[in-house]
Amino acid sequence: MALKFPATTEMTPMISPERVERITTNGTLELEGNFQKGDFNSRRGWLSAKFNHIYCILFILSLVMLAILVLCIILAVRLGSMESFYEKTTQDVPQIVADLIAKIQKPQLSNVALAPLLPLSASIPDGTPILPEVVRSNTSKKSYEEEHQLGSRTCDQVGQCKKKEFLHPPLVILSLDGFSSAYIDRGIVRSFQSFIECGASADSVLPSYPSRTFPNHYTMVTGLYPESHGIVDNNVFDPSISPYLENMKSTQFDAFWGGDPIWSVYKRQTGGRTACLFWPGCGYNSSGYPPDISLKYNKDLPFRNRFDIILDWLKLPSEERPGLITAYLDQPDSIGHYQKEDSDVTRENRERLI
Repeated sequence: MALKFPATTEMTPMISPERVERITTNGTLELEGNFQKGDFNSRRGWLSAKFNHIYCILFILSLVMLAILVLCIILAVRLGSMESFYEKTTQDVPQIVADLIAKIQKPQLSNVALAPLLPLSASIPDGTPILPEVVRSNTSKKSYEEEHQLGSRTCDQVGQCKKKEFLHPPLVILSLDGFSSAYIDRGIVRSFQSFIECGASADSVLPSYPSRTFPNHYTMVTGLYPESHGIVDNNVFDPSISPYLENMKSTQFDAFWGGDPIWSVYKRQTGGRTACLFWPGCGYNSSGYPPDISLKYNKDLPFRNRFDIILDWLKLPSEERPGLITAYLDQPDSIGHYQKEDSDVTRENRERLI
């Protein structure tokens, strides 16, 4: 029986005789070139070293991830304990403050005799109220305009408003926070100088205590001491209203603002309209008669625009025109907090108010 082998084609792999070194007895081939035994062992060692490096890197990364996980768990536990501590402290603050007030109340009252300005209660003090000392225009003294040769009108030329629709002149209460009487003496604001020379002025006034912006401005419109109207500082803590120290610029609680402000009295007694430009307290309805117009405080609004707003209110038709306007300006108080020189304050006043 004869054996037949298929013919070799291009698709049939062949072993080149040139690469065969010898055929072993068990039928395996030993080839030359890159597949020698020594080369294979060296490559296997190289791959083993590479994998060892990868294993080390993976092990280090695992340790780092484990450390991060442990750190996150510790932080979460600490934050949880801090939150519980904060909640507990917040709940304890009103009681701590109440205990502190109870401790200092008796010694304070026992020392009232040593401090006669400290009121015993929130009631209106007895005695004759302080009357203003009005200084009329001094005709013997040159006016500010004459002295500085400004050529403006004299006091004799200043008269009442002749517009028929102004049967009842509106009252405008204008406050310049931190405006010292010394600034008036320097003649910085000409209009104020005209008021003094042709109208009436006071040599000085007594501020309420503490001499802070919000207590004093609310005292001006209520006629009450801070202890009575409730605004004892720019920031007030009253646990019966809020468990937190509230900023009077942004508090959402109307209950802080006590008393009966002037815009409330005016509306209740005359039925007229009132307007408020940034005056502390006018944005809260404490008595049921809030201002008809009350703009939200905007410190960046230029002073010229603020005066334009007031003039626009005064130009409204009689049925829409406010009969009472309260306006607050935060200068020169703000610039004074930067401890600038007097020349800087003078220049600021002149640029903003003239």
